Amino acid sequence: MNKTFPKLFALLAGTLMLAGCEESIPADKRYTPISNSKPVRSVLVEEYTGENCINCPNGHVALEAIEELYNTPENLEQGVGVVAVGIHIPNWGRPVDKGGFIAPEAESLTPDEVNPPQAQVNRRSGLLDRNDWAKFIKEAIATPTRVTFVNSVLAEQRGDQMVISGAVHSVENFNDTRLHVWVVEDNIVSRQRQPDGSMVADYVHMNVFRGCVNGVKGSEFTLSRNDDRRFSFTYPIAAEWKPENLRVVVFVESQSFGVMNVTQNNLQINQ
Repeated sequence: MNKTFPKLFALLAGTLMLAGCEESIPADKRYTPISNSKPVRSVLVEEYTGENCINCPNGHVALEAIEELYNTPENLEQGVGVVAVGIHIPNWGRPVDKGGFIAPEAESLTPDEVNPPQAQVNRRSGLLDRNDWAKFIKEAIATPTRVTFVNSVLAEQRGDQMVISGAVHSVENFNDTRLHVWVVEDNIVSRQRQPDGSMVADYVHMNVFRGCVNGVKGSEFTLSRNDDRRFSFTYPIAAEWKPENLRVVVFVESQSFGVMNVTQNNLQINQ
């Protein structure tokens, strides 16, 4: 018998195990992302997840490690980092009117053939499995951007509404750009299926997509060279949301470049 056959068989078996969608890795902190390159911009990571997905807690751990790597105080002060949004997708949990996290816009925001936990980076990477997230984020965050946000986007609570405002600066003329404004909630304690198949009731959900302020397609947002363009929106705060856990995510997208830049800020609470 060829002595190399057992080695080839073992290698093939290991590859197939890694490629399978059913994982048994505990959702712990052992995930280590690719070492950092010099970040020069912020990137949007849309993670497709669900409360009934047994592998999604491992995805949450991987994304959290990537956020910790890039979202340092120094980077955030310079407007650089990773902006993560967890979109709970249809058929993997409960809709919001049943106590879950599947927002009305989720179906429109979910790509075809998605298999959670998957993600896309800046809407240019295509669907990525968990082990590929760090590589694509490392490349995207080191790519210079043509548009920047003027100061921080401001989000203020006014009664049962939020008022969101800001401005975008561009170094070129862009006619195909659109502005997207989303609401995200963190620190939600609710149920989540675990890698061993069990369901826990006190899982802490982060990055939960709550709604599109200006629609799933965003707003037309033509940009002019060396000019600032301002924006302002008002959006209701749902009764089940906790204002202190809310943040707004704002990004500029074009057909040619995908997400050109993204920013986020916590909702300022009225005392």
